[in-house]
Amino acid sequence: MKKMTALIVLLIAAMTMASQAFGATKAATAFTEDFSSGKFTKWTNGHLDNDPKTPDDKETIDVATIEKGQLHINNKETGGSFFYIAPKDVKAKNFTISMKMKSLDFKGSWVGFSIRKDVNDRYNGSNNILNTFTFNDKGITYQAYRGYPGGAGVVQLNKKVTKAAAFTTKIKEWHTYKLVVKDDTVTATIDDKVVGVLKYDNAKVQNKGFISINACVADVLIDDVKITIDDKK
Repeated sequence: MKKMTALIVLLIAAMTMASQAFGATKAATAFTEDFSSGKFTKWTNGHLDNDPKTPDDKETIDVATIEKGQLHINNKETGGSFFYIAPKDVKAKNFTISMKMKSLDFKGSWVGFSIRKDVNDRYNGSNNILNTFTFNDKGITYQAYRGYPGGAGVVQLNKKVTKAAAFTTKIKEWHTYKLVVKDDTVTATIDDKVVGVLKYDNAKVQNKGFISINACVADVLIDDVKITIDDKK
């Protein structure tokens, strides 16, 4: 009887440890990219996929290149405002996305993440939340926008953003940009410093969706993109 009791105790302990371990690793890494391959095989947009529906979307053509193991996005010279590039086959509602980025322009350009997109399109062509990091000489700031389908444009969500604080530390160097997306809350950080928190509960952007990196008249270098997903399967 004592042996049986001891065995039961050991089984319970093992199950508890397994449960704790599972809980600790619940977030699954869905995507990583260090651009060492020099190819865009993990990425998609209308141009990369030769999508016949977007043959005239010239703002996605020759804007991004991979140079020395880094992604270089430059649509500053062309005045482009609609460049996007998305990880292939990645959809999520609750997740964390991060990347290392260095801006080469500080005249109001921005780069950011469009999230929970119902279709993989421009940020002004789908239901989505657009999160931007804007580069100015005085610092880097976070803004949030709501995108609508059919080219209906975007609307600022300034009144929904709290804890807004410009990042001013060595802004011309490399930094880690991150979004933590959880239900109706988006937390934006640079080097783990909070630069903005968005609280937005509109039902049309509370579902799993595509994720993209977007850029407007920007000139930036990007490396080490990572997405971990917290959604239940």
